[in-house]
Amino acid sequence: MGAESYTPSSLETGSFQDKQRTSEPHEIVAVPRHQSLDLSADDTDNPRSWTQKKKVSLGLFVLVSGFVATIGTAIYIAAIPEVQLQFHLTTTQAISPISLYANGLGIGALIATAACEIYGRRIVYRVTLPIALIFTIVGGCSQNFATLAVSRTLAGLFCGPCLTVGVGILNDLWDLSLEKIGTSFAVLFVLFAIWATQIGPMASAGIIEHHSWRWTFWVAAILLGVTAVWSFLVPETYHPQIIRARAKKMGQTLPSRGTNATIFLTAIGRPLHMILVEPIIFPTGLVLAITQSIVMTYYVGYALLFEKVYGFSQFKVGMAFGPLIVGALLAVPVVAILDKLMYQKARVEALRLGKTVAPEKRLYPAMLGSITLPISLFW
Repeated sequence: MGAESYTPSSLETGSFQDKQRTSEPHEIVAVPRHQSLDLSADDTDNPRSWTQKKKVSLGLFVLVSGFVATIGTAIYIAAIPEVQLQFHLTTTQAISPISLYANGLGIGALIATAACEIYGRRIVYRVTLPIALIFTIVGGCSQNFATLAVSRTLAGLFCGPCLTVGVGILNDLWDLSLEKIGTSFAVLFVLFAIWATQIGPMASAGIIEHHSWRWTFWVAAILLGVTAVWSFLVPETYHPQIIRARAKKMGQTLPSRGTNATIFLTAIGRPLHMILVEPIIFPTGLVLAITQSIVMTYYVGYALLFEKVYGFSQFKVGMAFGPLIVGALLAVPVVAILDKLMYQKARVEALRLGKTVAPEKRLYPAMLGSITLPISLFW
């Protein structure tokens, strides 16, 4: 996301002029030069001018935080039978915390994008991750199902920002359409989220094999705790927020953006508006929703099928998710090949003409997946 452009007012220099008039003729007095609020390409405050080492470390934080937020959905899977038994629930009730957490992720991600417009990216992480940690601990300590359900919902809500703010940070650090490292991190971000949904059930099964269902919450809390501490080391990368901080430091006034409520509502309404008016957004979102619903169905279907029909233990049911990880790993070279054959050609042409690459050029792997996914389900 590019930085906002402002025309700053001149700095007050009266005090320096007075000092010049009272100085001795041979005395040299330093007069400050005008400093622009805009972030130039070589500005040390511009995230895209930071060292590659610093940008990669921030990219790793984005990957890890996205993984931790997503694994919270699936790590509860193996806890379902024990939760059902302890709280005397129906199967549907025992499964519902998975959906509640996932719904919280979606709502939290939407709210986070709006909050970034007002407060920047760094503060969103620093506020939401510790709160998500608290509600995860509350869920692990719950003595009734109501507490468990509410804590799971709120934990998902406050983990949601990791899925959208992280993409914004990557875009702040690199031009994702032209810089290979940025493109690689964007691809890895998606893969980390996918791997989390597949590793979660396996980790959950391993935990339940030797511990109570509460340990699925404790492991999630440990991961969130590490990520929350890491978030306090993350600098601000959102260009408009950096400009606002610079203006405040210099004592300059920026044009009004309107009230915070107006900015918040506009930011929330923007993605909803794009779903309706951008032809590519709704179909892409629909495909993602269908594929995620299939994964969610596996969470329940695997347990019912392999445990009740084939007599698998919970640990073996968890290991049944292993082939999904293998498939996701095999997808990496396929995506790389399609990127080399399709996207990189468009990238070279865009660099030659001084343009950006059309986002549709990234859809070739999704086109292939839309064919292979139905085949795999019938298989």
